[in-house]
Amino acid sequence: MLWYGDRPPMMNITLMSDRNFITVAAPQFGPVPDGAQARIEYASGRNGTISLRKAADRPEAVFVFFPDEAVDAILDQFRTEGTFTLTSGEVSASFAVPGLGSGIAHLKSCVEAFPEMPEAE
Repeated sequence: MLWYGDRPPMMNITLMSDRNFITVAAPQFGPVPDGAQARIEYASGRNGTISLRKAADRPEAVFVFFPDEAVDAILDQFRTEGTFTLTSGEVSASFAVPGLGSGIAHLKSCVEAFPEMPEAE
């Protein structure tokens, strides 16, 4: 897990052996419903539309899940200095990204240490 910020708005990147996600916690996301469409914009200029997930016990937090095959591409987006922005409707949160090169490198090395998961039958 790599955190950015110590109070809302804040975000983190979480990589686990069974799921990966970016969390954005900001009070303005409280009314955004589970499954809402959002636009994600990275400092590099890369962007896209994604579906947000929410947890009932954290209404101010939204989650962007991504598959294992996208881990490297998404982590590399956080190496570029600039602004990361998540927008859903009229609600938005932006974070100045200082270029998280060493943190990203460490996070990637942790992922490489995950045990192999058995294939589903």
